[in-house]
Amino acid sequence: MSRTVHADPKLRVEYALTPVGRGMLEPPAAACRWATEHRDVLLDAREGGGSPIG
Repeated sequence: MSRTVHADPKLRVEYALTPVGRGMLEPPAAACRWATEHRDVLLDAREGGGSPIG
C-alpha cells in the first residue's frame, strides 16, 4: 500500500495498492468465483437438504 499526502488547499491523504498489493487480490477473487459457481450446492448443504460437500 502506498500513501500520498496532498497539502492542496485542504490536507488530504490518498492510499493506493502497490503492484504487490494488487497481487493479493487474486486469491479472494478466486474464492468468490468458486462460491458463485457452487452457490446452489452450498445453499443446499446449509439448509441440511443435501449430502456433505465433497
